[in-house]
Amino acid sequence: MTARHTPDALARLAAPLRRLGLGSMAVGAAGGALLALAIAAWLVRLGIIRSPLWVLGAWGTVVVVLGVAFQAFRRTTRVFRDAALAQVVEAAPGWRRVAVSSVLEGASDGTSPELFQAADRACAEALGDRGAAALAPVQSAWRSRARVAGAALAAGLVLFLGARPGRGPVALLWSPAEAWATFVAPVQVAVDRETVDRGESVAVGIRAAGRVDAELWLRGKGESWRSEPVTLDSSGRATRTIGPLEGDLFAFVRSGGRTSDTVLVHVRLPAFLGRVTLTARYPRYLGLDDEVLPTSGDTLLVPEGTTLAVVGETTADLAAAAWRLGGDRVVLEAAGASFRGAVQPRRSGTLELELATADGAPIGGDPIRIPVTVVADQTPQVEVPVPGQDTMPVLGRDLALVIDIRAAHGLAAAGIVAARPSGARPPVVDAVPLSKPVPARALISPRFC
Repeated sequence: MTARHTPDALARLAAPLRRLGLGSMAVGAAGGALLALAIAAWLVRLGIIRSPLWVLGAWGTVVVVLGVAFQAFRRTTRVFRDAALAQVVEAAPGWRRVAVSSVLEGASDGTSPELFQAADRACAEALGDRGAAALAPVQSAWRSRARVAGAALAAGLVLFLGARPGRGPVALLWSPAEAWATFVAPVQVAVDRETVDRGESVAVGIRAAGRVDAELWLRGKGESWRSEPVTLDSSGRATRTIGPLEGDLFAFVRSGGRTSDTVLVHVRLPAFLGRVTLTARYPRYLGLDDEVLPTSGDTLLVPEGTTLAVVGETTADLAAAAWRLGGDRVVLEAAGASFRGAVQPRRSGTLELELATADGAPIGGDPIRIPVTVVADQTPQVEVPVPGQDTMPVLGRDLALVIDIRAAHGLAAAGIVAARPSGARPPVVDAVPLSKPVPARALISPRFC
């Protein structure tokens, strides 16, 4: 036979205690979890922790706190069972030992049912009258624990909200997968140009996802490594301008124990113009020898029809070479580090030498720009002073003439062309003998018949 009234009385006494105890346990677990997240968030916000693994550590701590709370919850449920409460009541002043436990265990063999039921009702009445007082110390202890749990929850909530979990690096708390991907993501460094000219700068891009700072390591050829601290933005990126560069540059980035690959920026050294020879080849009728002309920039006076031949060398292999005069461009032959070719200026202007190296390096020094003035050739001038008129009567078949011929570059030959107006006979050319050497002016008096 089992008791019926005593378990009901104990259940009525245990109900408020169970609500108080389990509620304080739940509040304490929530407070502990919030405190764990708040502490981690503030450590990140203050810059003490910078690795993205803090997210996994924070949630791992929450799991541990909740696991401990679950085990404590299971132990607490045993405290509110009838047997446990009966022992607490029997330990209170005014209660006889096993006074409640013996009723809960049921009637032994040979016990009168009427007597056992009377004992059950008496125990239940005693629990109703004095049970709450006997359990008052337990209730007071659970109330103290509930206050501590509430304070922990309030403190955790205030600290957690104060860390602004939705902004900045703390926002990563809500993305554990992203935090893990960020942790295993490589640290990267990139440059906007892999080849630059001497004296230019290069932009170095740094990416370290989930990090707030990094170290940029740099060195030139033959130099030791030097580091520069770099502050990253919220996305883990930064750009640093390095220069002007005088030689090749090596760079890599280190952040959070991870290191990027090393990049090389090659600095092209400028090429220089070496020997340049400009030779003027005059028209053959001038009877002038070839002449080497200066390329310092003085104005060159060249007769029309003059060919300017150039031969030169640079300190680097060439991809192209050309003369440019106004809108005209004459391509020169480029072979290795030398070039050659010729141009015949047809009008005055500035003659510019254009050179392009094979690797794109600029040509150092002053460019070659030569002002050229093309002097037009003068045509021979012919005057016939005798006869001094266009039409005149001729007695006989002979005609006396006086001819004055002038040529700036000398006379090689002269002739008289005679044609009849009727056109019955073809024109007749009579050569006029000239004196030797070739004169620049001749006054001849031939007789034309």
